Amino acid sequence: MSNEQPKPGGTNPWTVLGVLALVVVAVYTVASGGQIKKLGIFGLEVEFEQRQDAPVPVESEAVPTLAPASLMAGSQWLPMDFNGDGVTDAQFWETDSNGDGIIDYRAFDTDFNGRVDQHVYIDPAQPGGAIYGFDPQETGIAESWGWDTDWDRITDTWAWDLNRNGFFDQWAWDRNRDRVIDLYGYDRNEDGQMEEYREQ
Repeated sequence: MSNEQPKPGGTNPWTVLGVLALVVVAVYTVASGGQIKKLGIFGLEVEFEQRQDAPVPVESEAVPTLAPASLMAGSQWLPMDFNGDGVTDAQFWETDSNGDGIIDYRAFDTDFNGRVDQHVYIDPAQPGGAIYGFDPQETGIAESWGWDTDWDRITDTWAWDLNRNGFFDQWAWDRNRDRVIDLYGYDRNEDGQMEEYREQ
């Protein structure tokens, strides 16, 4: 049995490691957009949540498959004046895709080349009552989806499925409604929780 007494003012190396670990986690949490709710030294308790200024993402399963081109058979392009200035801004056609007597799908050609580059599914279950598919390459597959989450007729939330596996992995928001994206969120493991945020 040793009679040695601990040196006064000595620091336990495990405590130092624990504090350093907490500092690293806290710095990463704040840098990635998280908000620290609780820190503990010995139990290494860390809780953080997603940014409060980022809207809750829409579930991937809510995104419909793009309407097949065959729906356009017999349809005729109609003029659309988005801003009411008397000038046609795009041409479109619409259909009742499920045969219930209610128009629930619109296809738009915004560059007047006869090919669809935007899709709108009218669906009361969606934020803003609709989901918008953007296909700028006109491949028939939407590259991104958008929502008007506050019903002001301005798309404010976007999502991408970059690896095309059916789950969203990148999000974007226009928080101040100036029609410019100002926050991106990255859901690397596609679990509905952002691992990283980036201000634009």
